[in-house]
Amino acid sequence: MEYRKKPVVIDADIWDPKNPNARALANMHGWRIGGDGEVYIGTLEGTMQCLPGDWLIRGVQGEYYPCKPDIFALTYEKVEHETVKPQDVLTAIAVGADLARLASDVELIDDTEPTEDQTEEKSEE
Repeated sequence: MEYRKKPVVIDADIWDPKNPNARALANMHGWRIGGDGEVYIGTLEGTMQCLPGDWLIRGVQGEYYPCKPDIFALTYEKVEHETVKPQDVLTAIAVGADLARLASDVELIDDTEPTEDQTEEKSEE
């Protein structure tokens, strides 16, 4: 049988040990940075090495793992627009965000299942 990977938006950055934010991330997660700038990351599959120039990806469960640049280029493409899920909008409302500005800057993606009422409304149209 064949399977297709589900389209998922991920966060990723190129590992640069000279970047203070990258070093802070490593320190926050307890990752060890080696003498050549490599970082050793605890992943769901065990400890993995991420070399300078490799991509560091945050997965769907919040986990991090390295990816070689050639594999990254074959697997991922840059998202050209920001996507917001309904739960993100609710969070924005709770903290008093400017929703007019938010709505003009993003495409709203509704990935929730329709309720029974919503399904009936669509069939009546």
